[in-house]
Amino acid sequence: MDTSDLPAGVALEASAVEAQANSPDVIPALLPVGLGDQGGTINEIYKATFDRIVLNGEDIQTVLDEEGANLQTLLDETGAACWPPDPASEGPCQLN
Repeated sequence: MDTSDLPAGVALEASAVEAQANSPDVIPALLPVGLGDQGGTINEIYKATFDRIVLNGEDIQTVLDEEGANLQTLLDETGAACWPPDPASEGPCQLN
């Protein structure tokens, strides 16, 4: 892929996406579905998890337990079923 005409940051991202897409051990995954108008909430949970673990250095398991509970509440409230690569679910997706 020729990225010479792209801004530097976009070129780096394009290279990363290409490397991911062509990796021999890639696991394709869909964006979360079934969350309705709560779709942005999953982004907030993901960002909070990242910030707490990576930026704040909080205990990984504690953060995963707490933010996982927030995610489970979101799934329960919206009734969102599991999406690939997880197996299909009857009713709201249940975290493991």
